[in-house]
Amino acid sequence: MGTAGRLVMIGLPAISITLAAAVMLGPGRVRVVTGITAWGSPSPGGEVLALRLHALQRRLGIDEPAPDLPLTVTARAAGTSLGTWTGPTNQDGIVEASLPAPRGLASPLHVTIAQHERILLDAELPLSPPPALPAPPPPFAGQRSGDIHLELTLAHGALAAPFPAQLRVRALGPDQRPLPDIPIEARATGAVFPLAVDPLITSTDSNGDATIGLNPHAPLFELTITARKEPLTGTLEATLPVVPGAFWLIPLGDPPRGLRILAPAPRRHAYLSFLGPHGRHAGAIVPLVAARGGFPQGELPIDFPLPSPLWIVVASDPDERGAATLAWPIPVTTPAVPAPPIALLADGMPRVEAHEQQRAAHARRLGLLILVVAAVTEALLTLALARRARRHLTAHLQEASERGFSEPLPLADQRRLLGATGGIDQTLWVLVLAALTALAFTAVASLATFR
Repeated sequence: MGTAGRLVMIGLPAISITLAAAVMLGPGRVRVVTGITAWGSPSPGGEVLALRLHALQRRLGIDEPAPDLPLTVTARAAGTSLGTWTGPTNQDGIVEASLPAPRGLASPLHVTIAQHERILLDAELPLSPPPALPAPPPPFAGQRSGDIHLELTLAHGALAAPFPAQLRVRALGPDQRPLPDIPIEARATGAVFPLAVDPLITSTDSNGDATIGLNPHAPLFELTITARKEPLTGTLEATLPVVPGAFWLIPLGDPPRGLRILAPAPRRHAYLSFLGPHGRHAGAIVPLVAARGGFPQGELPIDFPLPSPLWIVVASDPDERGAATLAWPIPVTTPAVPAPPIALLADGMPRVEAHEQQRAAHARRLGLLILVVAAVTEALLTLALARRARRHLTAHLQEASERGFSEPLPLADQRRLLGATGGIDQTLWVLVLAALTALAFTAVASLATFR
């Protein structure tokens, strides 16, 4: 073990540390993971499994959308296959997946979502009771005076600036009977009547109802309504809230063959959920394009059967939890109301994160094993070379003593000479080498941790 052994002793630490660093900073580093969250509201008996899928990329606890991710969705309900759906996510990492369930959804409902051969989500989805469909809101509160009792309700749609709204006024006499042909005068602050006529003059029909059209321009607007027919008079003063940022929905046809969505501010997408008696029946993501001189808008053709009754939830966020989220009845004959949000059914991110942590930990253990093997090998080589050098030195001393003296040196004198010329003790060499190896490993591990 001559020159080759010394070269191994010199090169082994550098090679092992370099190799361990490459393993820990390469395969041993936690990489970006891609996971899926599934949203919806499936209910027992539903004829469609409509899921809104969010594809996320997570690194160091920070989530970003995973665009253009090809997904394959398979599902089974009570052991019956619902088929397969395939498609890519959009630029926001979101896509609508729909699987028909002719026999109705039933537990257990198991869903698998994969990217090619890699499974991103494999879970059993909960079934919940059908959500209660939204109820029309009560009449607006306000200050009333006089003999004529005035009730103010939203005829249909929503109070959303700056889109047109339809309000219904009902005039009731002291006996709570409708009053036909009663002149109605309306004044508004924070809203504009058609043709900018203020006050607006109209009258009740044979049922005691009158319709007032206006366009809100403020988060709150004040409306004063006066009914007068001698000797009866009545006044209602009300402050009406406007839903800030709400979209406007226009059905195309009856029954609707399509929908037009208008946004009050720049938006890239509108997120829709079709709610029926068995929960979420379908979903859609409508791209919005800014029209010249108008509002951002988009259209959605309806080429699938619609349940009855039907409410269409229109939201600006995919989770449908924003304050501007509204549920529109179809046909649009009653007011749009706040909608129940879709639920998070399953989160595949913890599974893929755990798998990535295990993979990275396995690689780091391999890097540690490389350092340990290198340290042990270096220590054994040091001991071997030290013993070999000591044997050579002993032989040289014996030879020198035999040639230079009439009598060989006593054994005790040879040991004292070896001790004086041996330099650093072998144990000290081993300790120094172990300390250097530990220091190198600590530096590599620290770099891998903070990278």
